[in-house]
Amino acid sequence: MADNVAITPGTGATIATDDVSGIQFQKVKIDWGGDGATSPAALGQTTMSASLPVVLPSNQSFIPVQVVDGSGNSMPVGDIASRAPYTKLIDGTNLALIDAVGALYILQKDLLQSGNITSTAAVTTTTLQGIGNISVQITGTWVGTVQFEGTVDGTNYVNLNAKPVPSGISVTSATANGVWQIDAVGMKLFQVRCSTYTSGTIVVTIRASANTRTNTTNNDSLNQAQYNFPAGFVRTSDEPHQLFYDPFDSALDTTNRWNAAVASGGGVAASVSAGQMTLGSGTTTNGYSYVNSQNSFVPTIPSWLGNSWAISIEYAVGNNAVRFWGHGSVGGTPTSTNPLGTTGNGYGFEIDISGVLQAVVYSNGTRTVVASLASNQPVDSNLHRYICYYRTDKIYWYIDSLATPAATSNFQSPQVQTLPLLALAVAHSSAPASSRVFTCAGLGVWDTGKNNNTLSDGVYGWRKATVSSTGALSVKDTQSLVDNAVFTDGTSILFPSGYIYDEVAGTALTENDVGAARINVNRAVVNIIEDGSTRGRYVTVTSGGALTITDTDKIADNAGFTDGTTKVMPAGFIYDETAGTSLTENDIGAARINVNRATVSAIEDGTTRGRYVTVSASNALKVDCSATTSPVSMAPATSGGCLISRVLSAASTNSTSVKASAGQVYGWYITNINASPRYVKLYNKASGPTVGTDTPVMTVLVPGNAAGAGTNVEYNNGIAFATGIGLGITTGVADNDTGAVAANEVVVNLFYK
Repeated sequence: MADNVAITPGTGATIATDDVSGIQFQKVKIDWGGDGATSPAALGQTTMSASLPVVLPSNQSFIPVQVVDGSGNSMPVGDIASRAPYTKLIDGTNLALIDAVGALYILQKDLLQSGNITSTAAVTTTTLQGIGNISVQITGTWVGTVQFEGTVDGTNYVNLNAKPVPSGISVTSATANGVWQIDAVGMKLFQVRCSTYTSGTIVVTIRASANTRTNTTNNDSLNQAQYNFPAGFVRTSDEPHQLFYDPFDSALDTTNRWNAAVASGGGVAASVSAGQMTLGSGTTTNGYSYVNSQNSFVPTIPSWLGNSWAISIEYAVGNNAVRFWGHGSVGGTPTSTNPLGTTGNGYGFEIDISGVLQAVVYSNGTRTVVASLASNQPVDSNLHRYICYYRTDKIYWYIDSLATPAATSNFQSPQVQTLPLLALAVAHSSAPASSRVFTCAGLGVWDTGKNNNTLSDGVYGWRKATVSSTGALSVKDTQSLVDNAVFTDGTSILFPSGYIYDEVAGTALTENDVGAARINVNRAVVNIIEDGSTRGRYVTVTSGGALTITDTDKIADNAGFTDGTTKVMPAGFIYDETAGTSLTENDIGAARINVNRATVSAIEDGTTRGRYVTVSASNALKVDCSATTSPVSMAPATSGGCLISRVLSAASTNSTSVKASAGQVYGWYITNINASPRYVKLYNKASGPTVGTDTPVMTVLVPGNAAGAGTNVEYNNGIAFATGIGLGITTGVADNDTGAVAANEVVVNLFYK
């Protein structure tokens, strides 16, 4: 057929037209088939090859556009701030941007979700559709715990890290109001779920935004920000530095690493076998066993103190016992209620009496369960790695991996923070069926502050020791005392030295050997006297204990002493006339001199230490002569003689108390002027005797003579009266005689003490 067809009006085929104001406009069907072919345009959306190309005019107004993925979901895009200039296409929901190079960007509006929680429920977003940046704000008055969670498959939720605003360490849950930012890229849904509800209304607002954040920081496994400093370098951290390690290659090392193992009440003491340390609770009620390290470890603010234990626990985990491992000290007797005692301090992992793993902190005996680790607890009896990172304000607990903490504490610290390592097992008041064993294949302690690289003060870490260019450790002489300086008991510094008790000759030292100096059995230092200039030239001590002295150094009796020439051996002493703090056993102290530099000495018994000679207040030396005969010279004195009791007879038996306590009679001088004898009777009595009734211990006959007669006696050693001294005078000798003498006829002068 020819390309052109002639049409005669009024005859032939009918052509479709549209009558517009009397003018017929022919209707045309769009077809873009090639020569000899047809390709009519179809109604509705079709493929690009079946669609009519269209060029938009330069002044085209906004046209609604929707861009979807293969599943029909809207496709958000990232930050386009740097893509200007661009053309805008907008509908009621989305903003589309076409930049100068023809790229199309879709910018979705924020997704907003809110709700109130009054039970263990959740506020969940609609499908995120690729939106990954989420902000959460929680308000209201409530008590409980909420979790931040996301899901990929729309069913199974996992915890997501939420970073507090404006600053703080990421968390996975919250117990108070606040604002958090969450990276939920790749999640289909996000929710805030109340895992523990107590009371109140939790008001939750969730805003999901497609806008990407710029200038963000990365966090390490301890949630410490990694960032660039303004000076242009990256903040990095050195590898941790080992402070302690025990692979248990041999028996429990109680020389360098561990204190002696402690076990009581049936507890199984710590021991090492086949490269593993074990200890157990035993099967007796309240039995316990523990071991702690000799060294205590100081927190290294602002760095971290870490410890790691390779532990295996039986599975299923046994009950009726508590097992603890970490840093800790035992203060009192361990029980299942107070595993570290009533005053213990520590932090670490603990398996409670129900067999549940927990993260715990002990402060002066009070246990705080930071978190139950039941969901992280291994479900086999293999070795697992249990790790703690400690800082005063923060503790992290990890199991096997540092990717995500199993538990986190905020300002929950022991009262005492410098602590040794501790492994402990204690049986419950209901005894376990079998010993609950703690098995460790190795452990280590480290810090991130390089504290084992320098010698520094234990409290003030910035005070570093100095080593000279020759390798000598610098020690300041600030504690030495100069001659005649004041010495303060208990305060002035002394430097004790270590010695060896070695009375049996062993291997002789050779040149440049190092060895300990000797002391004897009484801890006295063993010395030799060597020539001042010639080594090996020693003074000799004879078998009789005498020191051999050459004539050149001897001074003859009564020889002259020449100042500055005659040789002497000075010793250092202290002038100390005011009593200070007494020395205790094994203290070191300076000997005393008086103000005239004379040495002050105490005379001690040759075999019994601490038995000294006494000096009286009147400066007399006490001497015991009971075991020897000593010559004595009598000399007149103005004090110390006997006392005198004088009785001039009355017309009675003259009952008299001479002394009302124990005493001695040394003699008497008695006269009688009656022609008949008279009798003076002495009684061992503390009061006046009843003459004629009491029995005298001595009766003295006094001869009679009108002109006067008498008796005179002296006893150097004295006659003892244990109770007292009494006397009476009678006319008859019988003990029961009561004959009274006349007045003034007998005079008794009795000498006593």
